[in-house]
Order: sequence, then C-alpha cells, then structure tokens
Amino acid sequence: MATPAAVLASVATAIATLTSGTRLGSDLSAAVERIPASGLRFQIKSIVSAIDGSQSNTERPVLALEVKIHRRLGASEAERTYTEGVRLTHQQALVDPSWWRAIAGVYAIAAKGDANTSLSDLTRDGDGEVISYTVTVGVVLVT
Repeated sequence: MATPAAVLASVATAIATLTSGTRLGSDLSAAVERIPASGLRFQIKSIVSAIDGSQSNTERPVLALEVKIHRRLGASEAERTYTEGVRLTHQQALVDPSWWRAIAGVYAIAAKGDANTSLSDLTRDGDGEVISYTVTVGVVLVT
C-alpha cells in the first residue's frame, strides 16, 4: 500500500520535474520565502480527507492537495511572458487527471476531487514581482 507520505513525496517530485521549481521550506506559511528572479517555488498543503470505496471493493485513502505555484518575474520580463507562456503549460498539466494518475502511488482522482483552479486563484503579490496560482485536487491512493 502506498502511504500518504510516500505519495506526497512522489507528487513533490512530479511537480518539481514539471515546473523545474523547488519546494519551499514551508507548505503552510503565507509568507513566501525569497524567490530569485525568474525562479519558481511551490507549496503542497495536504490532508487525508476521506476513505474512497467507489473504485472497487477496496477502501482507499484520499489525499486532498492544494498546490501553490509562485514565480518571481525576471528583471526585464513582462507579466504576460510568463502568464501566457509556460504557466499555461504547467497549469494544463496540473488540472489533467491523467497527469496525476501517472504519479507513483496515485490510483485515481477522487470522485469529488477533480483537479481545479479558478481565475481568483491567479494573483500577483503586493511588490508586483511574484505571480502565484493554486490548484486543488483529491487523489485516491493505491492500496
């Protein structure tokens, strides 16, 4: 059986590979550590949220995830260079159920946990240099 901690480690590796980013030291703090120019960092908030029995006769834990991506713009980089470029590629993968199912230890996307995001989840911080967005998803673990 895949443990929630093992799946979380696989998720972090998959996100780092997709985005070429680094996980921040805290997944819960709203105070984002200093990110270098053109750097990308991410946070993964997680909780075992339910037990799913809908996929088979086996009950499987559901890991609810909130992934926050933060990217500091480069010195001469325009906002749209990132928001209309690689961000869309990353975000498309992060809302694709098949991307999540390819992660070690993930059996399926939870019935009520489809990967999603909204326009309000896309922000630019007070100093104007860091663009952030959030994706939430529930994954059913392999037993």
